[in-house]
Amino acid sequence: HFACMVLDITERKQVERESSQSARALRLLSHCNFALVKAVSEEQLLTDICRLFVESGGYAMAWVGVPESGEGRPVRPVTSWGDHHGYLDGVSVSWDEALPTGRGPCGRAVRSREAQIVRTTRNAPEMSPWRAASVRSGFRSSLSIPLIHGDTLFAVLSFYAAEEDAFGVGEVALLKEVAGNVAYGIHTLRVRHERDAAEAATVAKSAFL
Repeated sequence: HFACMVLDITERKQVERESSQSARALRLLSHCNFALVKAVSEEQLLTDICRLFVESGGYAMAWVGVPESGEGRPVRPVTSWGDHHGYLDGVSVSWDEALPTGRGPCGRAVRSREAQIVRTTRNAPEMSPWRAASVRSGFRSSLSIPLIHGDTLFAVLSFYAAEEDAFGVGEVALLKEVAGNVAYGIHTLRVRHERDAAEAATVAKSAFL
């Protein structure tokens, strides 16, 4: 004879996982805020943010795309980090809902101005145009967040995890805060650039006179 006791620890493991995810996002938030303080150009800021998402956040890859209004409404990659398999070289991304490449998370993030989560790239129908490239690169889930300040959408920050369903509720909230801070940083850099250009023009005009 023997006795057996079964203890379901599913809930406890879920709490531990969400706590770990939130701690990762908090660390990333701190590091990104430091990068914002040091930023001297928009290009450098976005590259540093992508690098921190990979090196500090532990995500597999991160990239920033700018939505354009030309034919097909493409989303043009401007910087990335961790793309070791040439993922961005072989894919096309749009924000035109009429196109299959515009119905993915990045395109939806542009149109809705809300964060878009893909919990598993293997099964999500909207990932069909990029499924093969995602599997080859080891991407199992993704999150795309628009970078918005005021009424202006500057770009979309997309990043990928090597595990499925990698983004908890608390983590997503913190990552949205990161994106908001980055958008404010872009706005500040552009205002500074416009001010410097205006001052330079004034000096040039004065010298000419």
